[in-house]
Amino acid sequence: MKHPFQILVSNELGTLVFVAVQNHILVFETSTGDLVGSWFDQQQSQHINKQQEKKTGKTLSAHTIYNHIKCICLTRDERHLVASTDSDKSVLVFRVSKEPWKENEPWKENEPLKENVLKLVKRQRMQKRPSSITTFEDVAIIADKFGDVYTVGIDENEPVKEDSMEPILGHVSMLTDLVVGQNRKGKPFLITSDRDEHIRISNYPKSYVIKSYLHKHCEFVSSLLMIENGEVLVSGGGDDSIMVWDWYEGKLLDEFDLKPYVFPFLNHLEEEEAKEEKEYLKEKSKQGEEGVEQKEPAYKICISKMESLKTENGEFVIVLVENTPCLVVLQYDHKEKKVWFVQNLDLGSTVVVTFTVLKENIIVSLDSQDKILQFFKFIDGKLTVDESKEQVLEKMVESNPVDVDELDPAQLYPVAALRKKGEH
Repeated sequence: MKHPFQILVSNELGTLVFVAVQNHILVFETSTGDLVGSWFDQQQSQHINKQQEKKTGKTLSAHTIYNHIKCICLTRDERHLVASTDSDKSVLVFRVSKEPWKENEPWKENEPLKENVLKLVKRQRMQKRPSSITTFEDVAIIADKFGDVYTVGIDENEPVKEDSMEPILGHVSMLTDLVVGQNRKGKPFLITSDRDEHIRISNYPKSYVIKSYLHKHCEFVSSLLMIENGEVLVSGGGDDSIMVWDWYEGKLLDEFDLKPYVFPFLNHLEEEEAKEEKEYLKEKSKQGEEGVEQKEPAYKICISKMESLKTENGEFVIVLVENTPCLVVLQYDHKEKKVWFVQNLDLGSTVVVTFTVLKENIIVSLDSQDKILQFFKFIDGKLTVDESKEQVLEKMVESNPVDVDELDPAQLYPVAALRKKGEH
């Protein structure tokens, strides 16, 4: 079966979609499904379990570890793509070409593309594994799993030695996401989130100067989203609710509870486990047994991605809760500074891996043997299947070079691992 696309990112016009599948990056033209760019990471490493060798006394053969693509980010001018690999901890800078080349102009619809629009121009090794990437002007800003943030120039210069790189800020916990915001005077600030429910607002580029923290989350924060032209921040993670902030003033504007809308769509296996646990406790209670430990529900919300979408009907926030077959569509009220429920986009029994916005439409990656991509369009403020895109989808899926016998859930659904295990 085809491996699902683990990352989807679109350009602003929605004419191109950049996808990652294992250690491949592919670029598709969304109106035709044509593959217009591709890159394959040929670097791989060998791993030998030294502890197992010592324990058994046998010499073990090394197994190959491929560099899965973990992050993809387009620069604001869309002339470069920045990505990161897993095993060798590298940041990749690609030049995104177009034909004919026109300086200082954005992508235009129906503009002819080169045969391969991607060219790797830089591979910068990092000290620790990158966990999130954003860009600002000519710099890629990289967060890593040890809580530090580094910058890498978006250029074609030779990479520097990783041990010579100095962090511009640090958390005491693993960083999960970062975005750059600007106040009304245009001054930039770096907004970072971590596994310890913190959201920090720091000056940029002098990021050792902390402006403030946003306190409300009780669990990890995995996703940050700017809306209302960058004046409002939406945050979510391991809590049942997402938060809406005036990030510059440090004010909580709204708290929206997702649980009533997500719980009916939770993973079926976990749902059965929750039912069995409930019946078990109920039976123990009938028998009069004391000291029955009340276990937490088997399923907990883990937000894996949020994106915004603007139409003539307003601005919407689309939320994906990991390992569920639905997308929650919310509308942002600019006057009330709140979000309202609009729709649960139900994919039936098929779990959503990821998605991205294509201007006023979306494309969804699915964990399925039958169909791994689906297009949806906005009609009257709600998402519906775009059946006119079936041939486009077929071409895109046929261009997927990765066939697998089984999937690695840890690669497709990593957010749940951010939740800290309870102490005993």
